[in-house]
Amino acid sequence: MFRSRHLRAAFLAVIATTIFSVSGPVAIAGKKSVPGTEIRDLYYGEVLFHFFQDDEFTALTHMLAAQQFGRVTNHAAEAKLLVGGLYLSYGQHRQAGEIFDRLLDGTSDPAVRSRVWFFLGKVRYQRGLFSEAEEAFGHVEQKLPDFLDAEYHMLLAQSLMGQRKFLDAAEVLNSWERSDGWLAYSRFNLGVAFVRTNQLEEGAGLLDQVGQIKTDEPEMLALRDKANLALGYAYLQAEQGEAAKEVLERVRLRGPFSSKALLGVGWADSLREDYHGALNPWLELQDRDLLDSAVQESLLAVPYAFSQLKANGSAAEYYLSALNQFDTEILRLDAALDRADSGDLIPALLRQDESGT
Repeated sequence: MFRSRHLRAAFLAVIATTIFSVSGPVAIAGKKSVPGTEIRDLYYGEVLFHFFQDDEFTALTHMLAAQQFGRVTNHAAEAKLLVGGLYLSYGQHRQAGEIFDRLLDGTSDPAVRSRVWFFLGKVRYQRGLFSEAEEAFGHVEQKLPDFLDAEYHMLLAQSLMGQRKFLDAAEVLNSWERSDGWLAYSRFNLGVAFVRTNQLEEGAGLLDQVGQIKTDEPEMLALRDKANLALGYAYLQAEQGEAAKEVLERVRLRGPFSSKALLGVGWADSLREDYHGALNPWLELQDRDLLDSAVQESLLAVPYAFSQLKANGSAAEYYLSALNQFDTEILRLDAALDRADSGDLIPALLRQDESGT
C-alpha cells in the first residue's frame, strides 16, 4: 500500500493541525506556520515541537505524561486524537481503537466525530474486519481534510474489495475526483481484483488508466510498470497476444519489472506464431541474473522458439546450455547448504562483505 515515510508524516501532521479550529497561527521549529491553530497549553506546544521534528516517540511519551498530569486541558480532544493516531502509526490497533471509542462517547462535535469514525474504520480495516470498517466509514458525515479524505476513499474501496464487493468499490473510485497516488493504488488493486475474478474487461479499464499515468516519481513509475505488467499477463492468459504486447512494451527496460515484461513480450509474439520476434526479448534475458525467474524461464523458451522454427540444432544447443546452467546453480546451492550446515556460510559472507566483492 501507499505507506512511504513522508506520507505517514503528512498523515500525522493532518491529525495535529486540522482537528480543531481556533484563531491565530503558530510556527513550530522551522516548519511553516499553520494557520488556524493556537497553542493554549504549553505542554501541548512542546509535544507538537517534537512531533514536527519527526521525533514521534518522544511526542507520544510526553503527551501521555502531560495527559496523566492534566496539562493539556485546553486541547483534550486534539491530544487524544493525536495519541490515537500515533498509536495507530506504530501498529498498536487495540490501544488506538480504545482511545477512539472513548472519544466518540465524550464528544458531540461533528468534525471530531467524523475524524474519529475515520480512524476507527482504519483500525478495523488494518485488522482485516472489512465489514466493520465499511460500517465505521459510513458514519463519516463531514468532509475530511484533503489528505485524510484521500485515504478515506482508498480504505473504503479496499474494505469493499475485502468483501468482494468489487462493483461497489468501483463506484466509490469513479466518484472520487483525484489524480494523486492514492487513487492510482486503489485503481490498481481493484483492477487486479477484477482480473482475478475473470472480469477482464472491468479490470483492464482500471489497470490501463494506471498504466498510462504521467509521472516522474519513482514510486509511481514502479506502480505504472506493475499495472502494465499485470494487464499484459491478463491479456496473455486470455490469449490476446497483440493487446498483451502493446501493454507490456510500456514497461521500462531498466525498471524492476523489465525481465518479466520481456518474457511476456516473447510469449505475446509466440501467441501470434511470430517465433522470430519472440527470440529477440528472450535472448535479451539470457545475459541477466539467473536467479530471476523470468530469466530461468527464458532459458527454456529460447530452444522452444527454435524448435518451432524447425531449427533443431540451435534448439538442442540451447537446451543443453540451459541444463548446464541449471546444473551449475544446483551445485552452488548444494555448496551453500553444506557451508550453512558446517557453520562456514556466515563467516564467508562477512569476509565477502569486507572485501567489497
